[in-house]
Order: sequence, then C-alpha cells, then structure tokens
Amino acid sequence: MGIAATGSTDLAYRVAKATATEISAVGVNLILGPVLDVLTNARHQPLGVRTTGDDPQEASQYCIATINGYKDAGIATCGKHFPSYGNLDFLGSSLDMPIITQTLEELSLSALVPFRNAVAAGRLDAMFIGGCGIQNAGMNVTHACLSDQVVDDLLRNDLGFKGVAISECLEMQSLIQEYGVKGGTVMAVEAGNDLILLCRAHDVQLEAISGLKLGIENVKPLPASAATKNMIEKTNGKPSTLHERWAHHERGAIMSGEGVFREFGKSLARIRNGKLLHTSYTANGLRPVHENLINRASAIIIVTADANRNMYQNGFTKHVATMCHMLRGTGQKKSLIVVAVSSPYDFAMEKTIGTYVCTFDFTETAMASLVRALYGEFVPQGSMPGTMRKSKKMTKTRQQWLVENYERSRDEHGLNELLRTLARSSTPSLPYIATTAASFELHDSNFEESHFVVRNSSTNMLYGFVATYFLKGVAIIGAIFVDPSKRNVSVGRSLHRRAMRALLQKSGIKKIQLGLAYPGIFPGVTVDESGSIRSWFDNIGWDTQFPKRLANMVIEDLGAWSAPEGLLQSLQRANISFDLIKSMDNSDSVLALVAAHSGPEIVELYRSALQDQHCGVVRAKAALDNVLGIVIICTRASHLSAYIPSLHAPGNQEVGGIIAPIVPNTAQATLVLQGLVFMGVRQNKSQKSTKSVLSWVPGETHELFSAMGFEVQQTFDEVVNSPEHGY
Repeated sequence: MGIAATGSTDLAYRVAKATATEISAVGVNLILGPVLDVLTNARHQPLGVRTTGDDPQEASQYCIATINGYKDAGIATCGKHFPSYGNLDFLGSSLDMPIITQTLEELSLSALVPFRNAVAAGRLDAMFIGGCGIQNAGMNVTHACLSDQVVDDLLRNDLGFKGVAISECLEMQSLIQEYGVKGGTVMAVEAGNDLILLCRAHDVQLEAISGLKLGIENVKPLPASAATKNMIEKTNGKPSTLHERWAHHERGAIMSGEGVFREFGKSLARIRNGKLLHTSYTANGLRPVHENLINRASAIIIVTADANRNMYQNGFTKHVATMCHMLRGTGQKKSLIVVAVSSPYDFAMEKTIGTYVCTFDFTETAMASLVRALYGEFVPQGSMPGTMRKSKKMTKTRQQWLVENYERSRDEHGLNELLRTLARSSTPSLPYIATTAASFELHDSNFEESHFVVRNSSTNMLYGFVATYFLKGVAIIGAIFVDPSKRNVSVGRSLHRRAMRALLQKSGIKKIQLGLAYPGIFPGVTVDESGSIRSWFDNIGWDTQFPKRLANMVIEDLGAWSAPEGLLQSLQRANISFDLIKSMDNSDSVLALVAAHSGPEIVELYRSALQDQHCGVVRAKAALDNVLGIVIICTRASHLSAYIPSLHAPGNQEVGGIIAPIVPNTAQATLVLQGLVFMGVRQNKSQKSTKSVLSWVPGETHELFSAMGFEVQQTFDEVVNSPEHGY
C-alpha cells in the first residue's frame, strides 16, 4: 500500500524487479506474491497494508506491474488470497472460520477483478487459495482451499487459470478440529490443489504425507491423529488476537517494536538539537505521565498502528487531541501530529486530530524517512490509495493542461517510455507492449493525421497522448491514454478537448468515431470488467449505448489444432471455392467489396496488404466467380505488424494473422466466414506459424469461432456518433 500511495506503477515494477533480483541471487525461484486482494472493508481485516487499497482497477494496475517486475527478473509468481481476504466476517472464535458473505456477483464486480485481470495478463504462475469460508445464496463452503467449487469451478473454469493452485496452510485450527490434517490433505488434493501447504510442525507434515498415501486408497475424511491433537494442545492458551489465531503468524522480529520507536525518538532528538521525551501508551488510557508530558510540550507526536483493530489507540489519540485543543484555547502552543505506521485508515476520515502522516510500515528506513519529513527535509508527495485518492482528486477544480502537437524528434522517446509504463500496469498489456511511437504514424496520403501530447517541458516526460485521423468524412480518435500516476487530474480531458477541436474543424465531416482498425492498436474502447473506461467516455459527452463490439481471438497452439469435423465437406457441397491474391493485380473486386461493406480505413488496410509481399487476401467465390467474402492473411514479417499489436507474441514465436474478414449478409454468410478463417489458419500453418490470431471479429460471431478452436484475447467497442452530437 505504501508503494501504491506514491501513485507510480513504474515504481511498483522497479521495486518488484529489484526484490526478485535479490532473492534470485540467493537461489529463490518462487515468490508468494503479490497480494491481489481488494481491501473492501478496511476495518478489522488481517491484511492491512499488504493490499494496495480498496479500488479494484487501481489494485489491478499495481499488482500487474509487480508481477511484471518479478517475472522480468526471472522469478515465478503467486497471486493471493483467492477468492479474497479483503472483506471477511470474523464470527467470534478462533475455531470458527472467517467467511465471505458477498454473492458471486458482488465478488465479480470488486474482489475478483484483480485476480481476473492478473490471470488475463498471462504472467501469473500460481494462485494461493485461501482458507476462509463462503456463505451466500450460490455457495456454502467451509474452507475455500478444500472446495472444488472454488478451485475447479471458480478459479479454473470461470477465470481460466491454468497455473499451479497452492492451498492455504492446512494447520488452521478450525480445519484441524473438523477434518484433521490427514483428511484435510486428501480434500485439498481432491479440490484441485497442486501444492499443499503445511508450514510449521514437522510431525504434522509427516502426518499429511501419511494421509495422502492413505487417500489414494480411501478418499473419505480421516480422523485427527495424536500429532494433530498434540499441536492443538500446544497452541491452546497462547494469548493472541482472533486474526493471529486464525492466520497463525508467529513472526520473529528483526528488531522489536519498542526498539524501533526508541531509535525513532533518538533520531528526532538528534535532528532537533533539543529536549525530546517519549513514552509508550497502553489500553490503560491517558495517565498522569502522559498529561505531564503534554503540558510541558510545544508539539506532541502520537504513533498508532492499526488503531481500527486496537481501539484503545483510537480512544487515546482522540483524548490527546481534545486535550491539545483545550490547551490551545488558553493560548498555549500545542501542535499535534498523528503518525499511522501501518494502516492509513486509522484516522483518514478524522478532521480533529491535527496533522496526519502515514508511513505504511515501521521499518527503520520508514522511521528515518519520517524524521526527515517531520523536519522539512522533503515534502511528502504520496496520497491515500484507492477510492479516497480518487475522491480527493475529484474535489479539485478541473485542471487545464497545456496540450501540444506531437513532434517525433522531441516526443518519440517519451512516448515509447509511456507505452512501456502502461504495459507494466495494464491488462491485457498487449496493445502497449507490442506498440511503439511509430505505430501511430501511417504515412498514408489518404489519411490526415494529427497527434497531441501533454508533457513536462523540463524533462520531456509525456503525461498523455492522443492520436487523431481524418479519412473521407470520418473523424477518428484512434488512441488516447494517460500515465497511471497522472490519472484523475484532467490530463485525459485536456487531450480529448484538443483532439475534438481539431477534428470538428474538418470540412465534409460525416461522423465521429472512437477506435480505429488501421492502425489497429485500439479498434475501439477497451472493454474492462468494471465499465470504468466506457463511463469516462460517457462523462465527456460520447454516446456509447450502441457500440460495435469487436474482438481479437487466438489459437495458441497451432500445431495441435485440427479442422472442425465436416466443415470442408460443407464448403464443397455449397460449391464455395477459395483463391489467394498477393498483389494489386485482380484487386478491383476485393477493394469494391470492402468499400461497399466496410469503412474507408478498412479499404486502406486492404490496399496496404495487397502491396506487401508478406500479406495476401483470400477470396471466397461462388460457382460463377462472384466474390462472397474476403480476409487478409499475413505474417509477423509484414509491415502491417507495426500497426496490429496482436500479431506479436513473447520471444521469437511466429504469429500468423487473419485480419478483418468481410462477408456480405447472405444465406451462406456463416459458412463463408468459417471457410475464410479455415483457409487462413491453413495458410498460417503452411507458413510455420505457431499461433494464429483472428482480428476484429464482430461480437455476434465469437461463438462461431470458439467452436473452431479460437479463444477471445481482447474485446473492444467501436463507438460512432454524429458530428452534431456535442462534446
């Protein structure tokens, strides 16, 4: 959460990469991170600052940036704690499992968003399955990690996760009491877990292995053994909180809490060159020693740690705040500073406590930085992550940013850096990771193109970019994006306003369009889980009610693909034949069909493909040589790949493209469409491609191609408005 408070996903990436580089150097190859939970209830939760905050989309950005950092340093990753520890109900006993009471629909809109996005990003190697219960109308699960409804149905089938499933530690007391370690181990394997975690007692680990052996022959839950009962007896009577008893964290501290704060006091005294006294406080509240110190002091610093879970801290702080307020009323100088060294939510909504500083942890480094901040050596720049940051930004007046024309020589490097930053923090990252600054410049005389930037003129860093095009009466915004650390402060609005002003001045304008197929970085508005991107365009004046949904689809393993049964015979019975055109010769029928049934940018796309030796156009023809449909076939070596990110894959994997199929609406349209794509896949295979990408498939035909072995890779909404719509 401390990293999220900086507002920089790039910093999240760099910290993760540095961490992974260090642990890799000592032989570690798997990190149990990042935490993907959304802190939807900040009070009484065991996660605290391990999460990035309470906003699902922001959590996704920081988690994916972190995953990319780990992976780029060669470390395997594990998301946790599926399906979520971010809003648990504790029922009052360590033997009662904390539960999720939200419905699956509610989870899907909030808690599951970062998990789904991390899976979609494709770089998550493992998932840690939590030990909480789930009680709602659609699911009644005692322990998530023991349930095939959670592991197989929700994680595997619904989210499409294909990596390693790791169970929560099976030494939880509630699980031991109910099933025993032997029975729990067997149930965890049956639920679909690949690795079973038992993290403390060696005798219990041996019992689990014994249970697994027995489970091969007998899969019924097995009774708790002497080793299990012995462990229960050992843990009974240990003073701890509910959360600690459930999570059984017995961490060894490098330095005790009291030692850290003693050193903090010494550092404050050294930098002040004056007297500084400090003492601890407890659940006994404000005592004479505290009152004496407050009366003598001109400034008071109170340190809290998870005050929402340790309510005596909350009461003590408010008592001191009231006392300081009364003393100030008598003319005494009593400045109050409250420092939250764990959860920033301790006093986030409290207006009466004075200056509020959040450090997010109490390591020696954090305390040293706190001293420097208190004495003005630097001005803290962080803000509360998640919805609180957004709500504060929304209260600001709309900032007007200086928008400049894009200049290649000046801005190309900055745009490439911005694209890399977005790739680290976005899912899917494909539109950014396979795109460069050159991807937005078509150098086509039929297009008028103008691009704009918001930048820091001192550092040449780009905060945002918008690409605009005008072609035969169609005004188009082909891309608009903003650095994640500069969102919600009107950079995007300023860029959009400038782009619309430029476009609406064009003569002969017939329609205005969001999304462009050539260049096809964004064929439309990216469809995200929460609908927040679409809502943003709604709020700035676009009518997005009736979009044209398009998708990129993919066959990941072309070598294992086989044609749908009976398709070839159906094509032969219908007397549909196919040929391949590889030049502008005989192109008239192709371009005429495109012009009649698609937009002018698709005409230019086909014209460009016909002039490229690494592309071709497949025609479907009837018996009388009438053209029934067409599609572009290309390889990654074609110049089109610079403008179509889906034609790229990690490493040197060879990708074949089947681009922009066009089939007029006839009785045979479905069969013709399948036939064109079938011929495209065969052509890709003959060119030694290892995967095949089908781009810009209309939404109503997704299932048609799913039946042919394609999976949806990305989804977009192309939006068209009239120029009189008003913005």
